[in-house]
Amino acid sequence: MFPTLNASRADGRFSLLPPQADTSPRAGHFLQVGTHRVGGGRARIAPEETWAALGPWVRYIPCKDSCLDPTNKHGYRLCLVGEGDVPLAEIMSVLRVGGYDGWLTLEWEKKWNPEIEEPEVAFPGYVEHMRRLLG
Repeated sequence: MFPTLNASRADGRFSLLPPQADTSPRAGHFLQVGTHRVGGGRARIAPEETWAALGPWVRYIPCKDSCLDPTNKHGYRLCLVGEGDVPLAEIMSVLRVGGYDGWLTLEWEKKWNPEIEEPEVAFPGYVEHMRRLLG
């Protein structure tokens, strides 16, 4: 699995990585929805742009949310899914129209981000929020 975005552009905007030459069903990408932020330290990437370029190769999607926070060294802080500014409803709509039927998982890294909510709070909240988005 390969991440779908590359942050190495000089202008600070994330660019899409081209799909791998290997067209094996075992090759693919994971779509990091946290990179589709509305603002902050990362530029906005339209979910339609990502899906148009990589949709056929996306195998699973780890979901997370974040809020702008100028006091944080990254310019944002992680928050519970549905409480941040990652456009999850828009992303889910693009996935639905694009025919995505793979996994949606919660990316919750308490070990590296001890300030975030406990998993016992985050996981049920994620399930509830995603059920509302997905109908």
